[in-house]
Amino acid sequence: MYNKIETMLQKHLEEAEAYTVADTAPSALRRGEGTLRDYYIFKIDLCASTHFLARREHSTYLRLVHTYLSTVDQITQQFGAESSQVEYAGDGIIAYFPCDTVDAVDVLRAAYYCRYAAMQMKGRHSNFRGYEFNTKIVLHKAELILAKIGPWGGTRVTAIGRGLHFACKMESCVPAGEGRASLDFGKAVGRRFSRFLAGDYEEELVPVIPSTPPPQRTLMKPSGFGLGAALAQPTTGPNSLLAQFQVPPRPRSIADMASVLYDNPTSAVATPALPMERRTKMVRHKVAWGVIQAVECGRMKL
Repeated sequence: MYNKIETMLQKHLEEAEAYTVADTAPSALRRGEGTLRDYYIFKIDLCASTHFLARREHSTYLRLVHTYLSTVDQITQQFGAESSQVEYAGDGIIAYFPCDTVDAVDVLRAAYYCRYAAMQMKGRHSNFRGYEFNTKIVLHKAELILAKIGPWGGTRVTAIGRGLHFACKMESCVPAGEGRASLDFGKAVGRRFSRFLAGDYEEELVPVIPSTPPPQRTLMKPSGFGLGAALAQPTTGPNSLLAQFQVPPRPRSIADMASVLYDNPTSAVATPALPMERRTKMVRHKVAWGVIQAVECGRMKL
């Protein structure tokens, strides 16, 4: 088996080296080859479904997940998601919308209707009672690699890239029932539909560097006239240029030298800590579901 693994690794590594990232249409890719495309990434997950379905029959799980996944898949495709790029992981779905053919606001509308469909499942069957059908939704825009890799590399194109990892990690910042969009997605939405998104802010501690005024040299009036008289003045004393720079005392022992290296606050020559202040900055966007609902129902115009 060890020899077989070595053969497998070498075979697939040679495939990837032979066909790297190229400017090729996804349909014309060869196995191991990839191409770059800009996508809107849409990720949706049901909240606490594992806990709800833990003590229920398998038929309940099948009924719930099939209805949910199939409905969300159909909604995303109606708004322009690629049918060949939809990925499923349990009750989570990742759909990809090509940026060159789909507007960012249509991805927002697809997210709104997917959330609405999930909430409407609550009263569809008696076995669904007690479950809230809350969702977490993440929206992001990124450049992804479309490649024919893995077990379906001969026939299917798979999306990979750092943007996908970013979107998956963003889900941890989303409370149940809400949605978050990245700053890159917010830029793509534009000003006209900016009311569909609200700022999501976080506080951070930032060191404050004190502003030190430049040293001011006090000129002493020379006793005589000319440059020679000025240079004849003493270079030491409270008004001299050398006295305006405070030189820390030299370490008295090895222990003092160690305290300087490790920044021991108990040392007389330790570096003082900089003051810190709290600053607020926008790190992502909140999806304003109420505003989208008002526009879709005709109660508000943008």
